[in-house]
Amino acid sequence: MKPKIEREYYESGAVSYEEWCVKGQRHREDGPAYISYYDSGAVRYEEWYVKGQLHNTSSPAYMYYYSSGAVRYKQWFVKGKRLDDNEIKELKWKINFDKEVMEVLR
Repeated sequence: MKPKIEREYYESGAVSYEEWCVKGQRHREDGPAYISYYDSGAVRYEEWYVKGQLHNTSSPAYMYYYSSGAVRYKQWFVKGKRLDDNEIKELKWKINFDKEVMEVLR
């Protein structure tokens, strides 16, 4: 099903936020489902959702940025569950292992 994309704008005309929803839930498989912007146009924060749950297995599901673009805060989530440091290390190890396997199979 194709997501519905909603956008809000600042008075200046710059995009304030973008949101991808399917069946009323935030959902996007190829990028963040919610992106908030500073009025300058720089990304304020990004949230990755699948079926309404914070979820991303390849990078943090929540990223908050300074207006300069530098990362202010990040947090990993899988299926709505916030990962602790050990779980993040395990997931990163699995991602790297999967990439190495795919390289061998090519």
